[in-house]
Amino acid sequence: MFDKRTNQNEKNTVQEKPKTSQDHKTVMKKEAAAHSGYQAQREALKPDDAPVQLQGTVQCDSSRVHELAQEGTTGAGGPMPHLDAIQSSFGRHDVSTIKAHSGGRASETAQEMGAQAYATGNNVVFGTGSPSLHTAAHEAAHTLQQKAGVSIPGGVGNVGDTYERHADSVADAVVAGKSSETLLDKLPGSGSSTGVQHKLTNEGTHTNTKPRGTGYPIDEALPADAEAPAYGEDAGAQRRYSVEQYIAMWEAERGIKMTAAQKKNLDRGCIGITAINIDAINPPLTHAYATFEQAKAVVDKWNTWIERHKNQKRPGTNDKWGDYKSYLFAKLFWSNQDPDREKRKKPNNNAFKPNPRNGKIDMNSYQYRSQPGYINFDYGFWDESSNSFWHANHSQPGMKVYQSTREVFERGYADFDRIIFCPAIAKRYDPRNSATRSN
Repeated sequence: MFDKRTNQNEKNTVQEKPKTSQDHKTVMKKEAAAHSGYQAQREALKPDDAPVQLQGTVQCDSSRVHELAQEGTTGAGGPMPHLDAIQSSFGRHDVSTIKAHSGGRASETAQEMGAQAYATGNNVVFGTGSPSLHTAAHEAAHTLQQKAGVSIPGGVGNVGDTYERHADSVADAVVAGKSSETLLDKLPGSGSSTGVQHKLTNEGTHTNTKPRGTGYPIDEALPADAEAPAYGEDAGAQRRYSVEQYIAMWEAERGIKMTAAQKKNLDRGCIGITAINIDAINPPLTHAYATFEQAKAVVDKWNTWIERHKNQKRPGTNDKWGDYKSYLFAKLFWSNQDPDREKRKKPNNNAFKPNPRNGKIDMNSYQYRSQPGYINFDYGFWDESSNSFWHANHSQPGMKVYQSTREVFERGYADFDRIIFCPAIAKRYDPRNSATRSN
């Protein structure tokens, strides 16, 4: 809840710690009873299919995209068109093994998606037999992104997302006869999923319907008309907002007002930020993973499952599965949970180790205890659209809300020696309901 080292320019002062003993256990028991549906949801969400990554707004739903991608890549394939020009620009980034598919059913699948071309894994499918150099280079860049790992909500890419912009920059360099090697050294992939990415046809007008996240992307400069963070920023690394600014952004994103209960939850600090974004009292730690990539892969699988079952009623409710979405949050904490304060001063190197098979971490023995003299935890809510974690320095009064890159959030504090990444399920919201957007 409190970051002792949130920023080098700020003086570290310890605030009142959140509840960590029997009082907190009582809260956790109440939370477990109130949110007993979590386990039932997760038991149902066990799809075996890898998420499908698409780039752009498609003309069919994601389940159909998966089917089409499988159909379009069943053949042996051939070498990439314009391979020599692309490889010359790509330099040490080898694309000689990419399998290109065109003509017949392969091209039909691209056309049914509304795409000039799409990429999945090490395969590229073209809607026509003679793609331009720009289109071929664009798709080749996507195959390298997927090798590095991609993180796309629901496994479906969107027009104008990070991967699309990167692939366009690479393709522009190839067409200009310039080296794209440096661009490819900085691949935007951060997940571990195989997906499908596609380039839209020129027929019709497609609108980018990807929901905007809270605030603005951390890796981009703020728009000229955006309100500056009340407590400043480190460009490209962290922005520091007032609670009032965060509430305004949150409300603008959803097109609704934050309730009094939500504001009270938010006042708890970092745990409150995560809690109000996943409709929880205390964020559930049932599914905890050692790495961002492992948890993100689960989030993508769950969202793919939800998309495929969106019209089915969720058992025990009047809701449909399509009313829900999976999100990711992280938690930093201290490994030694011994009730003896003196013993707890040293880390427990044997505690909370990940399962080597899948990276899962058993959190059943966690008691919310801190390293003596330090703070007991820090939560961060991952916002895919703004490419950042949202967290806070401490609870009210004097609370500041941070928008941080993964690198900044995961850096590790003196207070903590463990970090976990967790998927969660909550009611989805539609940012497009908002008539205006404020910062």
